Amino acid sequence: MRLAVSTLYGPLLWAGQFLLVYASESLFCRAGAGETHRAFALAVSVAAAGVLVVLVARQWRALSQPALDSVGVPLAGLSLLAIVWTALPSLLMASCTAAT
Repeated sequence: MRLAVSTLYGPLLWAGQFLLVYASESLFCRAGAGETHRAFALAVSVAAAGVLVVLVARQWRALSQPALDSVGVPLAGLSLLAIVWTALPSLLMASCTAAT
């Protein structure tokens, strides 16, 4: 069970980061603090990426099950790409703009 969860570290971290970034945008906008969302999204994304890198490095050192590691490490790499991809719109576009 632990091995299966360690294989899914990347997608689970990405899902948490995705939820936090996009749910917080609506909460910050509703509270009138849309300008602080960019800093929050950056902090959450950097933290998620950092945790993912540490977990993958720990998993890489263990290499107990080569078959699952050959799936888990590339999956973590795709999840790292997804974390960056999810953070980009929040960092590059203005928050809380009215639809026109």
